[in-house]
Amino acid sequence: MRATGLGDLLDRFQELQLERIAVDTLHEMAGGNGIYTKYPLERLMRDAHSATAHIGFNWDAGMSTWGLVALGGEVVNPTM
Repeated sequence: MRATGLGDLLDRFQELQLERIAVDTLHEMAGGNGIYTKYPLERLMRDAHSATAHIGFNWDAGMSTWGLVALGGEVVNPTM
């Protein structure tokens, strides 16, 4: 399903942040065991943090570009 507007993008950004918060909460509950690679939770934590750190889910970068295009501007950023 593709995002069709600002509302859809906002929902996806918020969903990803909520997923990261949920994984962080589980990781805190696991205590010291959560840091060992033999536990799947460790991988979930790394994946959740990696995803939220990705430029594609960076609200400031994404929405400033979206606003520029929505106002008729041209994107010249090579990373987008």
